[in-house]
Amino acid sequence: MMKSFPVKAYHFLFQILPYKTYHGVEHITTTVIALGPGYGLMKGDLYEDLLGVSSHELFHVWNVKTIRPIEMYPYDYTKENYSKLGYVCEGLTTYYGDYLLFRSGVFNEQQYFVTFNERLQKHFDNFGRFNLSVADSSFDTWLDGYAPGIPNRKTNIYDEGNLLAFVTDMFIRKQSTNTHNLDDVMRY
Repeated sequence: MMKSFPVKAYHFLFQILPYKTYHGVEHITTTVIALGPGYGLMKGDLYEDLLGVSSHELFHVWNVKTIRPIEMYPYDYTKENYSKLGYVCEGLTTYYGDYLLFRSGVFNEQQYFVTFNERLQKHFDNFGRFNLSVADSSFDTWLDGYAPGIPNRKTNIYDEGNLLAFVTDMFIRKQSTNTHNLDDVMRY
């Protein structure tokens, strides 16, 4: 989709644990992914989680590591890098992480729509969307991370950003009579 790969090599470091866990963090040429429980890794939902988080973290090579908000340029590892665009960094990456699995044939249509519907349901179930915008929730991610914190205080930047990326993609397609899409914006 992006026509080129911005690094010479990319490596995945998997930490497969005996208990339930799900986490990934991107780096320029690597990603570290923790998943568990290990006994369920190669089947069912956990296998799809493995594919999903791997696709998400790989797409960060472009979105965040190559293309990033001005507040994160250059990276300052001595302090937080506050930005109201976390939903673009994480949500757009979530959108493409899922969508590219479908487009490449790794996920079938049913698997893609199950994942999309789960994200849509999370949107409707999180009343934080009425209290704090997705931009303000992005900024606050640096303050309290991804811990649940106060229920319904903020929205999830991954899920909300994913839905905003979807809406943006559909808007571009509609306005251009399907001759352009979000891929064009990302490449630009």
